[in-house]
Amino acid sequence: MPVTPESTDRFEAAVDDGLFRRVFKNSAMLTGGKIYTALVGLIYLALATRSLGAHDFGVLILIHAYVVAIRDFTTLKTAQCVVRYGAICLESNDKAGFQKLVKFTTLLDFGFCLAGTLLGMLAVAVVGPWFSITPELMPMATIYCCAILFSFKSTPLGLLRLFNRFDLVAIMLMVVPSIRLIGACAAFMFYRDIVSFLFVWFIAGACNCLATVYFGWREFRRQGFVEGMDYRLDQLTRPHENIWSFVWTSNIHRTLVTSQVHFSTLAVGFLLGPVGAGLFKVAQESASILIKPAQLFNETIYPEMAKIATGGRGRQLWKVITHSAMVAGAIAGVIFLVVFVFGKPLLNLIFGAEFIGSYNVLILLMIAAVITMATFALDPAMYAIGRPAIAMNIRILTSLLHVGVMIMLLMEIGLIGAGIAGIISSFTTAFLLLFYANRLIKNKSS
Repeated sequence: MPVTPESTDRFEAAVDDGLFRRVFKNSAMLTGGKIYTALVGLIYLALATRSLGAHDFGVLILIHAYVVAIRDFTTLKTAQCVVRYGAICLESNDKAGFQKLVKFTTLLDFGFCLAGTLLGMLAVAVVGPWFSITPELMPMATIYCCAILFSFKSTPLGLLRLFNRFDLVAIMLMVVPSIRLIGACAAFMFYRDIVSFLFVWFIAGACNCLATVYFGWREFRRQGFVEGMDYRLDQLTRPHENIWSFVWTSNIHRTLVTSQVHFSTLAVGFLLGPVGAGLFKVAQESASILIKPAQLFNETIYPEMAKIATGGRGRQLWKVITHSAMVAGAIAGVIFLVVFVFGKPLLNLIFGAEFIGSYNVLILLMIAAVITMATFALDPAMYAIGRPAIAMNIRILTSLLHVGVMIMLLMEIGLIGAGIAGIISSFTTAFLLLFYANRLIKNKSS
């Protein structure tokens, strides 16, 4: 049968339908987990705010933000690498190459988690006073740095995504909020102090890590890749061209994306004190109602984009981006309107009267989140076509812009400046990613 434009269009339409069915099936599985995470997260934060008050809640958040920021800067996000190079290995039936890839990323996970833990424990005594960590809380803050050790789940998480086990990823999403909720209820009823909440968050993170590792390696074994796997550690990167470059650029990129949230909290706490940090955290967590779906769609769509790009189908890749923008933008718009209309009574009901003052910055952060949500597919597209360096450079530029503008505005106009800085950063990031993605995908299609 001759190949005609009509038959090509029918083929691409069928592929599109299958792709979107997979993406939205996976997204639907994760949506339940994300909704549960968001709702339960608001509940245990509400228990913390009502137990501790604005000041002590701010101190709690600053200790947690410090540890998470150290974790983000020192540990490698190898899940992207597992998906990218794992897809290539599976496409070419390169079992040995895939096994070497998994050994390589696992070693990176453990090594950098250990280094991050040591750095965090050594530095907390120096920087702790900057964030109102008192001498009485310093031992607990130091111990809490051990949470960085339980961050070696990136490779197993990448395996679950690669093997399309988003049902298990959805279950993993519910581990942390469930344990935090149970622990927060106990702390609210019996203890009502910072140490008890830190203990609960530590246990929750450790359990999530261990569960993800178990399911990820179980799936790796179930797929038959443990058979014939040796434990030699030489020449692990040889089958994977430019893997070191991909690891570093993707890690810097993802670090800038994830750490920006926690750095913002630390900056607010440093300049405005624990109360300002507490108000900002409430606004930030509420705005994450939009950011979390963007991350959700990112996780489910990236493996599919990687497969599309491997086949050289640039036109189809652009369709995925535009369709995703329409769906995500519509969802974001509805959520924003609800928060805009009912934000103040909801803040009072959930967190208490002390936190109504976070409404204005919440609305600004929600606008920034709408922009991020509508353009979420541009990030994984850059990775799928093998150009993570561009996405990384954009993130470096916009992160520096965000930091500079936020610090300046915090000093000039207070907390609301953090929201304005978020809008400027999100808009600039979206514009630059759209510009480069459009140009690169057109070149790939021609």
